[in-house]
Amino acid sequence: MKRKIAMLLCILLPLTLCSCAAKEPEAPAETENTIVEISRGDTGEDTNKLAASAVAYTDSFKSADGTVDIEINLEDTSLYEGSFRTLQITPRPFTEEEVRHIAQVLFGDAVLYECSIGREATKAELQEQREILETLLEGDALKEMYADSADESAELIRNYLDKHKVEDAPESIEKTVCDFQYKPWNDAQGYLEINAHTEVEGIPYYFNAVNNTNNGVRIYRINVFVANVIIWPLGVDEIMLCDQILGKEEPHQEQINAIREKAEDMMGELDMGQWQIDSCEVTKRRDSYAIEVKAVPVYNGIPMLRQGQLSYLRGTEEGIQNCYYPELCITFSPDGTLYGFEMVTPVEVTAIGEEGKTMSFAELMGSIKTRFSQTSATDLPDGNRYADAVVSDIQLGYAMVPVNSGDNEHIQLPGVNGDTLVVNNSDFVLIPAVTVYGNYQTYLNTPEENAFDYRKIYGREALFAVLDASNGSMIAPANSNMILG
Repeated sequence: MKRKIAMLLCILLPLTLCSCAAKEPEAPAETENTIVEISRGDTGEDTNKLAASAVAYTDSFKSADGTVDIEINLEDTSLYEGSFRTLQITPRPFTEEEVRHIAQVLFGDAVLYECSIGREATKAELQEQREILETLLEGDALKEMYADSADESAELIRNYLDKHKVEDAPESIEKTVCDFQYKPWNDAQGYLEINAHTEVEGIPYYFNAVNNTNNGVRIYRINVFVANVIIWPLGVDEIMLCDQILGKEEPHQEQINAIREKAEDMMGELDMGQWQIDSCEVTKRRDSYAIEVKAVPVYNGIPMLRQGQLSYLRGTEEGIQNCYYPELCITFSPDGTLYGFEMVTPVEVTAIGEEGKTMSFAELMGSIKTRFSQTSATDLPDGNRYADAVVSDIQLGYAMVPVNSGDNEHIQLPGVNGDTLVVNNSDFVLIPAVTVYGNYQTYLNTPEENAFDYRKIYGREALFAVLDASNGSMIAPANSNMILG
């Protein structure tokens, strides 16, 4: 049965990739520099050749039109050692029981009340808010918050105080304990939410779970962030909470390691499948520091590759994906206080194919060189007459590719445990793939002259491409933000 599933998935996959510009790679550009390749592990005919490789590799060449200088500089890149099975998955919403459990993991015994941000303030809340705002107007705090627009900000705050009088506010607001049941959002068909608010050790948190299938999208997400439930002018409360919770000194490595361990423990308590942390980094919020932990799901011991979330989920263009990639992001203060949480797109594995083969490392490098050879400087984001590009990292893992059943309403496959599985455009397959990372500059005449530098602008490596590890073809949905997509 597994052999039948694998064969049928192989039939489906070319249909899927046709909308993602999947073509066999052409001959790569001629190499100018010496290539140094160090392969380790068994790379025999019966093994997954790419997965068994660990390499150091350098190369340089030009694009076909001569406008892009490309350098590949990989330092002892270690790739996954093992074999891949193609998996079929179906995205699903968080169940109400899962939403309740995640809230308990994040907030412990704290009570969550049903609430949307922006509710009416009580007399006591408005009085406390007024005292804070009047104090800000008296000192120099607004200049620190809003710099050149401090005077305009002060005027907006005075107008807010004139409009919102304590005597006009109600004595109290009835609170309802959150029942963790999805409810319609603004009568939008297929758009359900759970909205709640709580407070832990004096810190207010807003909790939001979304099950949105309105107009063909599939947005399944849980968001948590620090926020008050009443409106504040100019987002003053967000700035003050940021300064209150986050640290003013850059975290040291021991703090980063402790946050990583805390995040790992939390991910285990979530009981939402297996996850692997792929980044744990210090980030800045205004003049304060946070530690952001990002993770990707793991299936059969193999992680999904991180890809930038899609820019939009609905449209008429062929190849548009209507679901976000699964991911998890937890943000902490340096002392371990929760600052933010986001979890996206739970999935169910519905079919498992047989073990597949990948390219050799040399074949992969040929595909990468082909992609860059076909690129012009003007094709790159913020393109100019010339560009320099450096490929510095490649990662091997699963990529999520939409199933495209063509003109058929559905295709039936043998399912798990003998059940019949109906496959349609709601399903995806996880296939072995390679992400290609690095940096690039674009410029008019020389790199020293007003060059656009991706890493300096965005503070991270550029994701150049995601390639099918079996044949080197490009995987790029129409709404992808990949540099070469």
